[in-house]
Amino acid sequence: MFANRLEAAKEIIRTAEKSGVNLKLIGGLAFYAICPSASQGKYRREYKDIDLIGKSGDAGKVNDVMLSLGYVPREIFNRLNFNERLLYHNRNNDLRVDVFLGKFIMCHKFDFNGRIGKPGLTLPITDLVMTKLQVIAKTDKEYCDLMAAFEDYPVTEDDGGINGKYIAKICASNWGIWRTFLQNLDWLALSADGIKRERVERLKAMIEAEPKSLAWKIRAKIGERKKWYEEPEVVI
Repeated sequence: MFANRLEAAKEIIRTAEKSGVNLKLIGGLAFYAICPSASQGKYRREYKDIDLIGKSGDAGKVNDVMLSLGYVPREIFNRLNFNERLLYHNRNNDLRVDVFLGKFIMCHKFDFNGRIGKPGLTLPITDLVMTKLQVIAKTDKEYCDLMAAFEDYPVTEDDGGINGKYIAKICASNWGIWRTFLQNLDWLALSADGIKRERVERLKAMIEAEPKSLAWKIRAKIGERKKWYEEPEVVI
């Protein structure tokens, strides 16, 4: 079943590429695609939807691609969110496809425009990890995906693994992201063992060691007295 969803995602990405549109797989299915521990090991879970990300400004082209493949747009939602996010449904295979455009906006906001052009079916594992570390209301889905990532990829200073240097710089410029990421890494460390725990602790250390920006320091003085995250919209 999950392999069928992955093949459907690949078909969308291939069709988009032929039209000059760059799409990358994100979400749980992306971990399934590039993490052996998620596709075959104990961190395998249910994957309901296909989540993709494309570049800002490509909404019209993405819409043409999806229509050509028989996906039906969520008309009102898409009109309201045309420059940020699009939703589609395929009545033939009951698949829902969620397409983010440039920015990934949930509990925190990340601009991935500059990362979409990198090689591979998915965004780099670093960015996939970030999309899971930014979640406030954690579930088993985040746990399984993150543990699979730390099982299968080292923490590095480049995109050869989970790029701790890149993540640390983002955290050093935004206190809210720093707070959420460390909170979730602490959560992972409680049950991680062996190499996974070492990698989680290494990422935490790299985040803490990175010199913080002036904006970070000013926001840190306010701390948790002011909410540092957004409540993501639940789209059914």
